[in-house]
Amino acid sequence: MNKILLDKYKNDPTWSETIKLYSGLFDSQDKREDFILNIAESDILLATECYQTELMENVVTKNKLKQKLKQTKKNTIQQVSAAIGLNSINEISNSRKSLIVLNKIAHKLDEDTIINIFNHWLNSKLKGKVLIHKKDLQQIKILLESITHTTISLSVKNFLDLLIDNIYSSLIYPDKLGVDVVSRVFDILNKYNYRQQEYIANVALFLKGKKSKKKEKLLQAFKTQIILK
Repeated sequence: MNKILLDKYKNDPTWSETIKLYSGLFDSQDKREDFILNIAESDILLATECYQTELMENVVTKNKLKQKLKQTKKNTIQQVSAAIGLNSINEISNSRKSLIVLNKIAHKLDEDTIINIFNHWLNSKLKGKVLIHKKDLQQIKILLESITHTTISLSVKNFLDLLIDNIYSSLIYPDKLGVDVVSRVFDILNKYNYRQQEYIANVALFLKGKKSKKKEKLLQAFKTQIILK
């Protein structure tokens, strides 16, 4: 496949399988690597998929693709999928858009990968000292619904522990967002039947310690939420 044809068809999804097959026909590793890196200039995901057709891992090519990945626009399906394929989830941002993208491709991912990305997402979010918004939690809840663990794994526990231990910062502001955040976290914990009673008691105690009338309303709203459950 000459360069003119490649440039013409590499962005055409109907040709992706042909291109992946062709990438394995080179008689030297250098030519194969050049071919893959050329594709990576405009389609990091297709380049990653070509690389993954190799029977044995080539660390040199993989590292060069990771460098290309760093230069790729974040929060696209291509970028997130390629980051997962290259085992480089640290390149997935902590934005809500990355969670939305994950929801779109969740059916292609195994459950451990989803949880590992959650852990990365939450750790990077908290490192930036950004409060978790209810819309973030909505996306997390949707993704967790796709997980069918019959027993709670250590990775899931680690994720939920991080979520629980840091959620109180979202309750500082006595508004509807605080109530919604509490509700969403409770929904997530309810799926796994994990630390529910402890969480309920701690949140209630946290809210009781607040003085303003608005925070009393937040406490009442929280109690109502629990009763409804």
